[in-house]
Amino acid sequence: MKCILRTPLATFFDGEASRVSGVTEYGSIEIFPGHVALTGTIDFSEIEIEFEHVIQHFFVKQGFLYTDPEEDMIEFLVLFAEKKEEVDMQSLKEYREFILKKLQQGDSLGDFQLRHLEESKVAVEKMLEVVKKEGV
Repeated sequence: MKCILRTPLATFFDGEASRVSGVTEYGSIEIFPGHVALTGTIDFSEIEIEFEHVIQHFFVKQGFLYTDPEEDMIEFLVLFAEKKEEVDMQSLKEYREFILKKLQQGDSLGDFQLRHLEESKVAVEKMLEVVKKEGV
């Protein structure tokens, strides 16, 4: 099946995949060629894309996915994506501290900014948890 993973700034994967897995807001998913139509939203997920006996891992946040059975395709449209092996622990920690400082200034931020920062905080903390556990 055709698989595309993109953000507004870059395409991280565009090719054939034999299996894709991740987590939507409703739970874990695993997609194989010929999957029925599906749309799901993603807050934060580790995505696995299997192709040619290789598995690539990505962290993604804030977006959605959809499958098109007629085109035998799955597409992820997310605000953030990064290859798991390229994650830098120090940068994640610094970004978490930046978010926490901004959240402490909550009364000077709008509702959208607060929501975005809260969602980003959750995603960064999940990424740190995975990176620490797996020693990426």
